[in-house]
Amino acid sequence: MSPGTLATTVAFLGAALAAWGVAELALAGVPTVRVRGSGALRSLVALWDLVVRVGRDGRDPAAADRRRLLASGAVVALCGGTVVAGPLAGTALAGRALDRRPDPPRAA
Repeated sequence: MSPGTLATTVAFLGAALAAWGVAELALAGVPTVRVRGSGALRSLVALWDLVVRVGRDGRDPAAADRRRLLASGAVVALCGGTVVAGPLAGTALAGRALDRRPDPPRAA
């Protein structure tokens, strides 16, 4: 195994274990964050609850929930596009995510 491959493997394992640890801490601390967490953490937990509730119930979200999901999708598109293709592409993807309009109602 070459030194570059070994370093890549060790870095991947370290990142995977760090992600696992963060997930374990998040799952263990969700009730505590709801009560005593900072505003940003509370809003992230509320967003996560919204995503889980919409996915589990299969219902249409309300207008405020829809805006929250749209904004979080734009942030994810901005971050992902910036990492993959640079800041210009990230900005373009975020703008495209925000420009998404709902489909018009269909006649029955």
